[in-house]
Amino acid sequence: MDYVSDVSYKVYIAMNCKINIKVFLLLLLVCISYGSLQAQSSLPPFKKGERVVFVGNSITHGGHYHSFIWLYYMTRFPSKPITIINAGIGGESAWDIKDRLDYDVFNRKPTYVTLTFGMNDTGYDIYWKDNAKELSEQQVEKSLESYREIEKRLLAEKKVTKVLIGGSPYDETTKLNFFNLPNKNLAILKIIDVQRSSAKKNNWGFVDFNEPMRKINLEEQRKDSTFTFCR
Repeated sequence: MDYVSDVSYKVYIAMNCKINIKVFLLLLLVCISYGSLQAQSSLPPFKKGERVVFVGNSITHGGHYHSFIWLYYMTRFPSKPITIINAGIGGESAWDIKDRLDYDVFNRKPTYVTLTFGMNDTGYDIYWKDNAKELSEQQVEKSLESYREIEKRLLAEKKVTKVLIGGSPYDETTKLNFFNLPNKNLAILKIIDVQRSSAKKNNWGFVDFNEPMRKINLEEQRKDSTFTFCR
């Protein structure tokens, strides 16, 4: 197993979404292995020898969901080993990912690449300011400008299967006493809309974690108003 991860990185409380492992595992296995939600319906299960690089921010860096996927395959298909590589770095946005694609992703010779971003791209303290809407729009555009460069680089790798992951939500509905950033998730959804369109246009896989996780979050909050995926 060539599993590359440094889980010691911890980020500021408002920057780190704690993802329910069971939810991530279920969504990723169903959507990536057996067909994505909208952009593509024929993504096959990983084959023997696949090298899958998960690219993202701290949610990928320390989220562990990729190791659970590896365990799923190894316990059910032990004769078909795959390699899972964690290329998440805490605190990063699309513009950071763009600059390390070659040496940190493609130099690892992947057959699959999954990409998620948006949590850091959309900013944090700007949502407390009077011109939050304007600042939020600027952050989204900066992110998408970098993503357009990433898209070109991904298109150049003809033999690599690409899967875009619509990022997990920022919880604006919990009654837990922590930093509330109103309308931050709306900004994340704007990025996800572009990811979805890009995947459809390029015939890539697409998995949306945001909407399913928000629905589960709201359902749990009806039982406990302080429940949240975010910590």
